Amino acid sequence: FEQASSYAPYGGPIQIQSNALRAIQRINPKVFEELVEAGTCTADRVSGLKIGYKKGNKLAGLYDAGDWLVRFDTVGPALEAGLPATVVVDRPVIQQILVKHGLPEGTVRIKSRVQSYENLGNGRG
Repeated sequence: FEQASSYAPYGGPIQIQSNALRAIQRINPKVFEELVEAGTCTADRVSGLKIGYKKGNKLAGLYDAGDWLVRFDTVGPALEAGLPATVVVDRPVIQQILVKHGLPEGTVRIKSRVQSYENLGNGRG
């Protein structure tokens, strides 16, 4: 699903999490290989949530701007589960890779957003 009103090679980086990479790998190994090759691994960096408040915020005075609220490991759990490490890939590069591998007509739906989903079991949704 693509919320943009038309296809255009623009946009910033998109983080592709380990579980999504595994799904892509199983669906199309070539797409997976090219995404990993084109991407930047972020799992080797410190991940977490930092304070980024403005004056007057409820957290002002409790923490200094830039302090970590929480840090978490993103690579350990992925590797323990046998998943590839998370990568960040620029949106136009993702688009080019998908177009290169000839997605069938109608696979990418322009002007579309996921509103909800229903788990029907047995891989049916």
